[in-house]
Amino acid sequence: MDNYTLVLGSTLALSFLYIIIIAKICCRGNKKLPPGPSPWPIIANFHLLGTKPHRSLVNLAQIYGPIMSLKIGQKTIVVISSSAMAKQVLQKQDLAFSNRFVTNALQAHNYSKFSMACLQLIAYCAKCSQQSKALDICQAVFKTNFNLMCNTLFSKDLADPFSDSKVELKDMI
Repeated sequence: MDNYTLVLGSTLALSFLYIIIIAKICCRGNKKLPPGPSPWPIIANFHLLGTKPHRSLVNLAQIYGPIMSLKIGQKTIVVISSSAMAKQVLQKQDLAFSNRFVTNALQAHNYSKFSMACLQLIAYCAKCSQQSKALDICQAVFKTNFNLMCNTLFSKDLADPFSDSKVELKDMI
């Protein structure tokens, strides 16, 4: 019985060690990424964010600089914490940072291409761009989510994303 326990414990320890070594080798693969903390296996850099991620990111920016990379789950995220660096990156590297991650929920049945919520939000952003008007993303996302909920419950949009009414939907609700 003791031999089986010893063999099982040794196998588990070696397997865990192997996983850690493979994870470290895979994380070193891309040299183009900005500096950042080393991720742990499986949880990556989640442990560094804590209960107040915005404050944790400020502390990390003091260590790693105004541009850093974090590993969140399986995704690598580049965090830019200064306005001067953001301006430089968005002007010179706009194509590299213009793609976005589309979740699996939106990709099912091609919802990312034909979803009414995405089409409403894209149309609102395009209209603001054509009018050279500042985009209030908080209000746009709120109205989109509100319309999704209303469509589910009442089969009707109750908030017009293009209206300029000063009445806050949040106060009405």
